[in-house]
Amino acid sequence: MKITVQPFGEHAILIDWPATVNDTVSQEILAINTAINATFSSELIETVTTYHSIAVYLKETAIMQNCLEALESFIKTDTPETLINKRVVFIPVCYEDCFALDISIVAEKNELVKTDVISLHTAPVYPVRFLGFLPGFPYVSGLDERLHTPRLKSPRLQIPAGSVGIGGSQTGIYPSNSPGGWNIIGQTPIPLFNITNDPPNLLVAGDFIKFESISLAVFEEIKQKIKAGTFQLKTASL
Repeated sequence: MKITVQPFGEHAILIDWPATVNDTVSQEILAINTAINATFSSELIETVTTYHSIAVYLKETAIMQNCLEALESFIKTDTPETLINKRVVFIPVCYEDCFALDISIVAEKNELVKTDVISLHTAPVYPVRFLGFLPGFPYVSGLDERLHTPRLKSPRLQIPAGSVGIGGSQTGIYPSNSPGGWNIIGQTPIPLFNITNDPPNLLVAGDFIKFESISLAVFEEIKQKIKAGTFQLKTASL
């Protein structure tokens, strides 16, 4: 598989894989990204991953040509052993009608009933490929084909933070209040982004998400625990 390394503006380098989405490429990107950050930390501001690329943002003091040659040589070596901890984060979701604004649309378009939508949505363990669109917004893969639903023809001007939606073949969670055109099927009380936290994002690329259905009463209970600082996030290793 050919991987290209090229300048990306004045102080950045783009490492690009063929435009595809699969577990092998995703794991290779995450492994190489981890290794780049460990090996070239003195030259980096940050790296940003996507489904099939890594953008390496350099400090102004870094010499572009030297970094290009170093990264090209680095990529030509065997893929580094991944140092990624495969963490599963359990995300509680309330699928009650007060939050699930479009669950009936998803059900109708796919010839399902509401309970089918919930069962199918909570069944997989979803890999987080990268974060984007909004700070903390996880792009994940693995949505059951029976839930694939086109985005809304007219996007809403305001989607509440924590809303869980389906857009085409993807599912995701809005980390903050935002306009959006995804079909909203529930809401989580768990904040995905908090600027005062270190790190501010709850999730990172390489994590996995497991959605869990909860009642409205449990939703409110979790919100109170988060407010009081007593909530314990449920995680596991894959």
